[in-house]
Amino acid sequence: MKKKLLHVCLSPSEGGLELHAVRLASFFKTEGYESFFACRPDTFIHKKVKEAGLNHFTVTGKDYFSFKLIGQLNRIVRENKIDVI
Repeated sequence: MKKKLLHVCLSPSEGGLELHAVRLASFFKTEGYESFFACRPDTFIHKKVKEAGLNHFTVTGKDYFSFKLIGQLNRIVRENKIDVI
């Protein structure tokens, strides 16, 4: 059984890093992996993830490593039995 992957990109920017993350997640999906994405709502990356048809979750929090954000990611990992982040 292929691994379940969670890609996390919290950047609000529109650039190469964000596009590469979406391409990478899409590639793993075509290779048979279950590929999930966690991103902030209403951002460039959120739009691109939806356009690519990837399973995705939106996460919120003031900072990149707030307790709220960590709790949300922990819940996503546990509930979806993610193997690799």
